Amino acid sequence: MFCEECGTKNKQGSAFCEKCGHKFEQQTVQREKKPMSKKSKIITGLVIGVIVLLTAAYFIIGSMFKPEKIALKYFKAYTSKDASAIYDTLQLEDSKFVSKKLLKEAIENDDKIELENYNVDEVEQDGQITTVTIKYVEKGSTKEREKTIRLAKSSKKQWLLFDKWVVDTGDIVAKDVTVTAPKDTTVKINGIEIPEKYKNDSYSYGSTVYYKIPKIVKGKYTVTAELENGIELEGEMKISNNYDSFSSSRLELSKSSKKDITKTSKEAIETIYQAIIEKKDFSEIKDKFEEDYQDDFESTYNNLKSYIMTDYSELKEFKLNDINVKYTSIYNGELSVTFEIKYDYKVARKSGDKTEEKEKKNQTRNVYAKFSFDDKKLVLTEFTSLISYFSYY
Repeated sequence: MFCEECGTKNKQGSAFCEKCGHKFEQQTVQREKKPMSKKSKIITGLVIGVIVLLTAAYFIIGSMFKPEKIALKYFKAYTSKDASAIYDTLQLEDSKFVSKKLLKEAIENDDKIELENYNVDEVEQDGQITTVTIKYVEKGSTKEREKTIRLAKSSKKQWLLFDKWVVDTGDIVAKDVTVTAPKDTTVKINGIEIPEKYKNDSYSYGSTVYYKIPKIVKGKYTVTAELENGIELEGEMKISNNYDSFSSSRLELSKSSKKDITKTSKEAIETIYQAIIEKKDFSEIKDKFEEDYQDDFESTYNNLKSYIMTDYSELKEFKLNDINVKYTSIYNGELSVTFEIKYDYKVARKSGDKTEEKEKKNQTRNVYAKFSFDDKKLVLTEFTSLISYFSYY
């Protein structure tokens, strides 16, 4: 480069002239920019687009995992009784009486809640716990109701990025539910046998066994107790809170067993009263009763006969219209049954040389019977309160 004052040649980039000391002005060398290629523009646009999409997706997907969204999902599943959707909002470890299958069975007969409208009214977060209040109106009603749903933050993550909120299981699972059943029976809940480890011998007493179930899905169940001879008792258990229990007093004979004892008892009652009306001796009907219990039935028969057929009153007709099992209980291997019977009768009253008859319709009375278990057969052993008085009035 040359000095513009004295014309002396200097090194390129010098600040002053070597000869006269003139200060050079620094010039910025501008390089010509090359225009961006079409390919580069496309790649840059794609990268920016992906970043924008990923950012949007992060916020959109993240909003799906917010506690109020999970609460709404649970609420809609709860009102529609969708067991699978309910289960997905919980964090449960499957056990003997906790599973998606059992939840479905437990709530399948529950009534659905038809919704007119609903909305999230309040969300309160306190650390790891969030409480969501949903207000709703059922179809056909104007009354606004509310449901409070409690959620907890899980230690796990959704897709490794988002907080996972799970609904508290208090609505769905009950703890420490007690079940009592007759001794020496195999007890099942919806076909699932209660394990021996759930048995609490310290609370069991007499002919009753006590079970304590740590966790069970709330809902309706069928409890069955099968005796060693195959006779089955059953009852409905409804678990709706943590303090529910099931008592052996709610167990009844299965439909088939109930049908058998009802038929046996009906035939025996009709046989006894018809024989009394016909003034037969017990020996004429004893083959209708089990041989081992004929002596007991003979005593019952003769006592009834002495009360019913007297010098001033006689039973003329007896018709058993209906017989139903009301209550059953088992004690020391013996089944006690309370029947409700409905019957008509005609009775004659003697007054001097005159005899008058009167007919009574639709009478109701409880009759008590006992049965023993003979192999796999229920055997009638005793009637404890057959009708001994037929009023003329």
